[in-house]
Amino acid sequence: MYLTPTLQFLWGVLVVGEAMPPERWARFGLVWLALVVFTVGLVRLRSRRTDDEPVPAPNSAEGLSPCAIDTHTRGGKM
Repeated sequence: MYLTPTLQFLWGVLVVGEAMPPERWARFGLVWLALVVFTVGLVRLRSRRTDDEPVPAPNSAEGLSPCAIDTHTRGGKM
């Protein structure tokens, strides 16, 4: 998921010689910082889960907004 954009970035900077002003480096750093925070949070969440906890089915109403649940229970009519 992260490999293609990283390779494209490296190709642009190292091979093609794309200009990287400080503002672009700052944005690039913020995006990667956000990805690291997101990934660490996801890994920590998964490590807290026990094997005994059931994983909700994709079609279950758990985790849906009340509007989505209401729509689901009425057969898709609003």
